[in-house]
Amino acid sequence: DMRFRSRDRNGIENYHIRSFLVKGSSLQHDLSAVVDIGKTHAKVMLMDERTGELRWSSERANCPGDNDDLQQLDVRALGEWVLDSLAAAPGKTGIRHLVPVAHGAAMVMLDAAGQIVAAPDYEDDVFEATDAAYRAARDDFARTFSPLLPRGLNLGRQIHFLQQRRAD
Repeated sequence: DMRFRSRDRNGIENYHIRSFLVKGSSLQHDLSAVVDIGKTHAKVMLMDERTGELRWSSERANCPGDNDDLQQLDVRALGEWVLDSLAAAPGKTGIRHLVPVAHGAAMVMLDAAGQIVAAPDYEDDVFEATDAAYRAARDDFARTFSPLLPRGLNLGRQIHFLQQRRAD
């Protein structure tokens, strides 16, 4: 069990990482690496493809930080952590599949050059600032089967907000 602490760019101590090998587990079967990026926690898990059992896990806390006018996840730090976790994983040569998991309203917007434009926190209240314009622009439920949800829980609301506030 490993625990680390570091400070984010705002000086807030918020990264707690641990990894463990499940007692009595064998890493001799084919493995799936599950990368689960959540708003509050991120996990990399190695699952036995034959039995479905967890064989190894590494996790860390996530803490969205302010970036301009928007709460955002630190995608670069998360990416480095995922790569470091996979590189350190026991039995990594047995990984046959990569399974990414995230919330349905989570996104990372890239520009034409592949650079990160935004990785918004979908629960940020800032998305309500363009509510009237978004309501007018969105199709109704009968057409989309998607209800109007608060904050950024509609991915379309996040995209609309970014188009309105960051036209570049």
